[in-house]
Amino acid sequence: RRLVRAVLKAFPADRAADFFRELGVPLHEEENGKLFPDSNTARTVLEALLSEADRLGVRILRSHRVARIFRDGDRFSIETSVGPFSSRFAVLATGGKSYPKTGSDGAGYGFAAALGHSIVEPVPSLSPLVLSGDFHVGLSGLSLSVELMLSVPGNGNEKPVRIPGRMLWTHFGVSGPAALDVSRHFNRSRAGGKTPVLWANLLPDEDAVSLERKWIGSS
Repeated sequence: RRLVRAVLKAFPADRAADFFRELGVPLHEEENGKLFPDSNTARTVLEALLSEADRLGVRILRSHRVARIFRDGDRFSIETSVGPFSSRFAVLATGGKSYPKTGSDGAGYGFAAALGHSIVEPVPSLSPLVLSGDFHVGLSGLSLSVELMLSVPGNGNEKPVRIPGRMLWTHFGVSGPAALDVSRHFNRSRAGGKTPVLWANLLPDEDAVSLERKWIGSS
């Protein structure tokens, strides 16, 4: 965590936003402070990064499947499907294992472990939540502002996780930014053998007094 904090301090969100604007990708802020390109397409970001890499003379070697990375003295040896490479530095940016078609098949964890890093067992994050029963089927397509609260019984004095945002009812459960954000906490607890409890406040901007006024009226 300290390493991540240092990286974010050296290159904070505002500098990242300036970087993309300099590349011709204007951004806008959406709910919960998330930044998106004004075009609302990922291709805009991809094309800007590829163009900048080309301008700086960065070589992108496609169809080079990495099989192994290991230390060789003060250098890294990288064995690929096309042949070996040697470099003073190596950056592992393989993604997780959530999308094998793109190369995110978990191989990066093996490379990291072989280099001496310890690995925390990965769990799904930014994933929809499946609900049992069928009470939610009739709500499918409905989106509303909520506050989700996740607590883990027996977790001592650990505070519950609270996630505000939009939630989308689906035919299988719930999705949308709030559900996706809370999913990593839910899945991590389950993977640790715990039984997390998830609560949804469907009226987060109301209190007992304002609800009474709306439902009953004031005299």
